[in-house]
Amino acid sequence: MLKRQVDHESSVVPWSSPSSDSYLIRPAWLLHSSWSWSSSGDSLSTLGRKRGTQHWKLIFCLVLVLLKTTSVLGIRVIVPQPAIVGQNARLQCLWQSENIEVYSIRWYKNGEQFYSFIRGQNGEKVNHKMAEMEVDLLESDETTVTLRDVKPNYEGIYRCEVMGNPPLFRSRFSSANLTVMNQPQIPVITGFSQRYRLPDTLRVNCTTHNSRPEALISFYVNGKVIHQDSGRVMNMGVVKNEYLDTFTSSSQLTLPLSEKYVPSLTLTCRAQVKGFDINTEQSETAEVYRTSFFPSSSKGNMESHSSMALVASAIGIVQILQGLW
Repeated sequence: MLKRQVDHESSVVPWSSPSSDSYLIRPAWLLHSSWSWSSSGDSLSTLGRKRGTQHWKLIFCLVLVLLKTTSVLGIRVIVPQPAIVGQNARLQCLWQSENIEVYSIRWYKNGEQFYSFIRGQNGEKVNHKMAEMEVDLLESDETTVTLRDVKPNYEGIYRCEVMGNPPLFRSRFSSANLTVMNQPQIPVITGFSQRYRLPDTLRVNCTTHNSRPEALISFYVNGKVIHQDSGRVMNMGVVKNEYLDTFTSSSQLTLPLSEKYVPSLTLTCRAQVKGFDINTEQSETAEVYRTSFFPSSSKGNMESHSSMALVASAIGIVQILQGLW
């Protein structure tokens, strides 16, 4: 047991034997208290005081190390929204610290390290050559890593870890999800005619290939959208290309024509990648005629019919004159 001397009176205060853990939570004023071993351990009093002094020296040294070790205050990862297949993607790791003593910045994709920057006099860039990923070292540094020629398999969770100096290597990290998009090809319109005559029906298909994620198809006639819930648009389905990890989308438009489409109409098919403001489109224009006595829309045929009508009228007039004579 330990005995504490207060006001020169021998009042004994129970206390457990000192340990390294207990010293971490005892207040600083205990450093200046006078302690001595009880009568049963007077021969160990000097050794006990030495042990206590050593423990406090060790704790004091650890505190100095902690003060000199970088403390990262904030960290944030910024990725493209989205990354485009075939283009380069620039990922950023923005961080702040209490001082400049940062040892390294490390990048991981789905838990696997692929790039690191070791700070020093010159700075060392390390490409860990993760399978099927290309890092552009010339366009990468301690805050940025550039991925070259993005592919669908680049999609995943990217983590940046900022690590402090030894011996503790304290670190903090932040993550962000990278979505990879493949811009759809220009839509293909089938079933479209260059001429229509009222009351014909416009019936066309629109198909777009190699989008990722799948594309949504919209129809516009003379600049006005034909809404999906109008009953005029039918989704023909989505087919996944397993090899390229892309999709083919197709839709059909059925639209009875009316006077408002005379003398012409412009049809636009637009393919927009689902979830992103990225699209491609294709347009076609057709002439629209009103109904006439002669149904043929060919100019040559119309002239032929007009000539025949004049001949028939002339013959009729001749016959009438002959009857009069």
